[in-house]
Order: sequence, then C-alpha cells, then structure tokens
Amino acid sequence: MINLTIILIIIVIVIAVILIRNTENFEPKDVGLASVPQNMVFVPCEGDYALCYYAKCKLNDDGTADCGCQEFNGPSFVDVDNIIPSDVKEANKRSCPYGLVSCPHMNEAPVCDYVNSGLTSTFSSGAPKFTFEGTQTCPSGPYANCMTAQCKRETAWDGSPVTCRCPVGYDKHTIAKGVGSCQQEDSIWSGVPE
Repeated sequence: MINLTIILIIIVIVIAVILIRNTENFEPKDVGLASVPQNMVFVPCEGDYALCYYAKCKLNDDGTADCGCQEFNGPSFVDVDNIIPSDVKEANKRSCPYGLVSCPHMNEAPVCDYVNSGLTSTFSSGAPKFTFEGTQTCPSGPYANCMTAQCKRETAWDGSPVTCRCPVGYDKHTIAKGVGSCQQEDSIWSGVPE
C-alpha cells in the first residue's frame, strides 16, 4: 500500500512539473493576454482569422445571424467553451482541459487546425484597427455567438469585408465595451455567453 501511495505522489509531481515547464516560455504580452475577456477560457492560435467581436449582425430566419467582420493575420484566441463543431470542441477539451494552462503554445490546441483550415472567427483585441476597452454585460436577449463560425471573404450587409454566419443565443452575454447599447433597433451585436 505504501509503494502505491509513493508512486501516485511521484506521478502527480511529474505532471505538475510538465505543466509548469509547458507554460515557462509563454509570454502573455506577446499575444495580448491582457485583452482577453475574463469570462473566456481560451487557447492561442496563429494564422488568418476573422474578428467578429466588434460586429453588428443581421438576424436571419433560421436561427443564425450574418455578421460584418474584419480579417486579420497573427495570434488570436479561441474560447474553448464556445467552439461550434461539437467534435472539435470535445477533441479540444480532451487535449486542453485547462485551456492555456494545458496548451500554452501557438497552434498546439486541436481547434487551431480547424481555425486554420479556412477563414474562421476567433478573438483578439483587433489592434490597431480597434481599441479593446473591455466588456459590457447585457441582459438576456439576442446576440450572435461567432466563436469558430466559418466566414467568407464577401462584403457583409454593413460593408465590412468579411461575412460570418453565426448561431444566435438569447441568454445573458457580454459584448465589446464601447460599441453601443445592448439592444439595437435593426441588428444585434456579436457577443459571448456570460
């Protein structure tokens, strides 16, 4: 019994050392860690991506919204709790159960293969085009949940260079601070479930 206890303690120590070593080379300033909304558990990816966090969206009749987004290239973040394809979400949770702590390196998470297979919506501060000012909480109501939505390089309804079709949620959510009021007359905001 004592030998089994000692072996288990050694295994726990080895796992802790591996996790600590995997995060030693990660520099939060290199990928804008300070600009990630606090309600996101994320992993870093790098490549072409669509940014819809500041987007206005037009509701469709099928439970989706078309959002006018921007295209960027570089580091971005994927909120692991809001990955749209369920198989990709499950694979990511198995490989990176603690988000950045489990997968600290760029493109290490399985979802990054999906993101980099086409133009996909992820999150970044949007600098220098946008200035991330934080988030604002909105009550229950419609919003577009664009995390990992597939996008096209086609002019959107609002003139933006990229169109992303995103599922619509109706629960409490956050949107980019400073974009406007939570409820819009003829559109909804892209947001993140609270």
